[in-house]
Amino acid sequence: MRLRSVRLHNVRRFTDPVQIDGIGDGLSVLCAPNEQGKSTFFDALHALFFKDRKSWDREVRALVPYAGGDPAVAVELELDDASYRLEKRWNRSRSGEVRVWRSGQLFKQSDDAEAWISETFRSPKDGGPAGLLWVRQGPGGLDSDGDAGRTARRDLVSSVAGEVEAMTGGRRMDLAVQYCAEQLARYLTPTDQRERRRNLEPVKQELVPLLRLLWEDAELQFDAEEILPTALVRNGQEETFSSLSGGTQEQIALLVRLAFARILAGAGRPAPVILDDAIVYTDDHRIERMFDALTRQAQDIQILVFSCRQKAFRDLGGQSLAIVPAEQGVQAAQ
Repeated sequence: MRLRSVRLHNVRRFTDPVQIDGIGDGLSVLCAPNEQGKSTFFDALHALFFKDRKSWDREVRALVPYAGGDPAVAVELELDDASYRLEKRWNRSRSGEVRVWRSGQLFKQSDDAEAWISETFRSPKDGGPAGLLWVRQGPGGLDSDGDAGRTARRDLVSSVAGEVEAMTGGRRMDLAVQYCAEQLARYLTPTDQRERRRNLEPVKQELVPLLRLLWEDAELQFDAEEILPTALVRNGQEETFSSLSGGTQEQIALLVRLAFARILAGAGRPAPVILDDAIVYTDDHRIERMFDALTRQAQDIQILVFSCRQKAFRDLGGQSLAIVPAEQGVQAAQ
């Protein structure tokens, strides 16, 4: 999946339609001061993909502007060589609307559209990649993902084992990955660490060039059960992850996410990495190295960065994005 544009109407401060468009294949960056709506776009995207149109829970209600109204979100994206437009609207009566267009033609609506979205874009609680690759504002530690991130990590390392990594994308890939995850859950016990460590090898291999951007001889050690880094080895010294500074933990967590994203892309399941002010404790020297990591990985994956640090991120490069007014009533896909 590659995002191309996002449009909001009646979402928090945006009572008039606004949009972000021109999202590129690689690195795209939206820099704006605080309270300009960056996190609103992040939360609205999450709701469109993972909140049923009939939902009126706390997260959906949080999208309603002070003046009232029905929150509406639309995205344009590319998936499996086809272009799609998804639109969703929620209301207090729990009778919201959802429609999907494919290549300019109405493809699904109502319950059929909701079922298609749910099947195509697995929710974080079901191990979908957004639980791992979409980082909300604030410190983005991997352990903050909870059960959703854990399921995503396990699913991912399973998907690169055996013949699965040689398959193409699409429904066949999804079924194969699900089968692998189920079989591993059935047959691998906590004592079967050898197999789990073997499945972690692709992650470690992806991490080597990224870690070397920060430390010449660094290596990460992982918990094979939780698939989380437990220690950083550098200069011959082992340091537990919890003993590292907040900035170093933040940097490692982001590098691990980038490694997972590359593995997903290589397994035929590309998913965008979305970072909402995820680099908050990194100093000026290290942030340049993190920019190098983002630029390197953006050659193969789509990365969308939201940040309020305008001066620091000015040199990151990539496609520059902006929140702009959208024309009322325009339905480009219809």
